[in-house]
Amino acid sequence: MAPYEIAARGEIEDGNVSMRISCRREGVSVEIQFSAIKLAAFDVDGTILRGENICGCIARNIGSSVEMDAFELLRSQDEIAAGREAMLEWHAPFGSANLIGHLSELRLAPGVKEGFARLKDGGVKIALVSITWKFAVGWLASELGADFAVGTGWQRDGTIAHFGRKIRPTI
Repeated sequence: MAPYEIAARGEIEDGNVSMRISCRREGVSVEIQFSAIKLAAFDVDGTILRGENICGCIARNIGSSVEMDAFELLRSQDEIAAGREAMLEWHAPFGSANLIGHLSELRLAPGVKEGFARLKDGGVKIALVSITWKFAVGWLASELGADFAVGTGWQRDGTIAHFGRKIRPTI
């Protein structure tokens, strides 16, 4: 009996991320191909964006940069939760729709649009995930053609749905 020849190869072809496994024995060949990635999730601030982050951009435009700089120094979950409550007080008078108007000033990391296009062409769903405001993550997701946006919720009743390890968001 002749031995099997087995080969496996991962590749990106026309934006399709796939794995090919070939098995050949005595002139008979079988090839199996499957997509290895169905969803790619990306952090926003510092990954998709370069330079100023979402909340910093908003703060600069509404005159709250000093307060935002203090927020950036917070470390514990309790401090950050309290800081978000304070941040909501700065943002609420403007409304999320007006705050979104400032986000066009954000700078994307090099190659983000091209990379997202390749993933989408390959059938990969894209999620943007951040602890920043969900309305802002949603705007960016829409601009980039991402399928999902996960972030901290600013509820209609003026409360905050904190995103973190105790909360399991649905996308």
